[in-house]
Amino acid sequence: MKRTRVVCMAGVVGALAISDFFPQARAEQADSLVPGEVAAQALGTYVGTSDLKDPETPSQKGTVGLYEISIYAPLPLYENDAWQWFAGPFYEMHRFTFDGIENLDDFTLYSAAVSAGAIYTGLDRWELAASLTPGFFTDFRKTDSEDFKTLFHGTASWQCSKPVRLVGGVAYDTAFGKDELYPVGGVRWDPTPSLSLQLVLPEPVVVWAPSDGLILHAHLLPAGGMWNVRDTTHESREYDFKEESWRAGIGAELRVGGSVWVHLSGGMDFEREYRIENSDEDYLLKSAVDDTWYVRAGVVLR
Repeated sequence: MKRTRVVCMAGVVGALAISDFFPQARAEQADSLVPGEVAAQALGTYVGTSDLKDPETPSQKGTVGLYEISIYAPLPLYENDAWQWFAGPFYEMHRFTFDGIENLDDFTLYSAAVSAGAIYTGLDRWELAASLTPGFFTDFRKTDSEDFKTLFHGTASWQCSKPVRLVGGVAYDTAFGKDELYPVGGVRWDPTPSLSLQLVLPEPVVVWAPSDGLILHAHLLPAGGMWNVRDTTHESREYDFKEESWRAGIGAELRVGGSVWVHLSGGMDFEREYRIENSDEDYLLKSAVDDTWYVRAGVVLR
C-alpha cells in the first residue's frame, strides 16, 4: 500500500504531534521520490525548560520542562482495489516537570488509545479517509469514564490535476488544548517528483526528497492537548490539564536500511499557555509560558 500519513489534513512526512493518528492518500506519482507509507513509529521529544509565573503570586517565577514519547503502529487489516482498512495502538506520554511553583506537582500524562479507520479510493479522482481514536487521556492516578474520549478525523481530497490535489474535512480532537471540532482544508501541490507542498491547515508542511533515501521537511503544527488529572495535594479533585502551543521547525529522515528510517527534527515551541482547571473555574495553574526550543528523534518504518 502506498500512502502518506494524515491527521486532519493531507499526508505529512515527519511524524509530528497531531500527525500520529491515521495514514491517508496514496502516492500521486509512481516515480515520486517523496515516500508515502508509514508502517510504524517510535519518537521522543524534548522541549527546553522555560519560565512561567505562579498564578497566586505573579512576582514568583517558576520553570517548566517537558519531554514526550510517541508510539504509533497502524496495522493493515484489509485491502482491495477501493478500500484500505487499518487499526493499531496509539500511545503518548508527556512528562511536565515544574520547579518554583508552590503546591504544584510534576505531571506525567498519557494518551493510550486505538486508532481505527479506512481509506476509500473507488471514486474517480476522489479519495475519502476517516479515523476514530477511542482511548484514555489521563494521568492514570484514578481512572474513570471522565478519562475516556474518542477523537475523529475525516478528509476528502480531489485531484484536480496531476500535480494538484484539493483537501477538505473536519477534525474533533484536542490539538488546540480543548475538545474541539474544527475544519481542515487546503491544497497539496507536487510540482516535481522530489518536492511536495502540502499546504493544508492547520498543519502545513513542505517536503523535499533530494534522493530516495533522504527526506527534508519544514513544518508548522498545533501541539496542544488536554488530559483529565487528579491533584493529590487538593483532596484528589479532578482537573483538566490544558496545553496550548505551536511548533515550527525543520527536520530530516534518513533511510538506514530497508524500510527503517531515522527521524530528526527541531525548532521553536511558541504561543504557549498551560491551564489546570476544573468545572468550578478553580485553577491550580493558569499561565503563559515563554517560547522555547524543541528537538525530536526516533525511528520510522515505511
